Amino acid sequence: MVLGMSMTSFAAGTGKTTSITVNNAKDATLKYDQIVASDQTNSTTGWKFTSDTYAQAFRTAFEVATDDEAILKLIALGKLEPVPNTNAEAGKINTGVVDTVELGKQFSSALEQIQNTLPDSSKVTADNDSYKLTETATAGLYLITASKTGHTYNPMVAYVAFDNTKTDGSVVPATVAAKGAKDQVKKEIVTVEGNDQGDSVMTGDVIPYKVTVSYPYYPANATNTKFVVKDTVENATLNKD
Repeated sequence: MVLGMSMTSFAAGTGKTTSITVNNAKDATLKYDQIVASDQTNSTTGWKFTSDTYAQAFRTAFEVATDDEAILKLIALGKLEPVPNTNAEAGKINTGVVDTVELGKQFSSALEQIQNTLPDSSKVTADNDSYKLTETATAGLYLITASKTGHTYNPMVAYVAFDNTKTDGSVVPATVAAKGAKDQVKKEIVTVEGNDQGDSVMTGDVIPYKVTVSYPYYPANATNTKFVVKDTVENATLNKD
């Protein structure tokens, strides 16, 4: 029913374009790709995945057999609607949706599978905190990743919706906020042999130290949870014991 409404609104055409803006990602490297696009030939959902790689990731995550079933899960989750979804912003859950938490976990799992497959050709650097990523976005879902030395960002999804107040296929600009934080790494001396109290050291001193790191959040169903801390010792010898 939801997609039936939007299919009517874009019956006149699907070629309209608009912008996607990313906030809070200044100096970060951004990559993006469209993962779901409109499909007027699809009478079931009105949408299609843009590649089999993306389709397979969502079929697997949502535990369904067909692309249409996976897209229906996205609709249930509120990721595809005829107008931008404001429920999350208002702290509300989409009405009529059961087990939204589980759908959310599955959605995150799919993003995890495909976030490292985005094309390098889309790579850009955000030069301000309200960066216009593209002005040629068509209707559908876009996956966006951000990376910056010393920071960790969550993947973002932008939904470019049809404007249901018009019948010419017009689409609504999309804005997403980058969710990330500066990596927290603390390195401190625990004790120092000899007469020093940690204020200074001399050649030959053994200096026990501790590194404390805040690491990214991983969902319970995450499969790629490798996290590496690299500490390079200079002008000293590391005693591995």
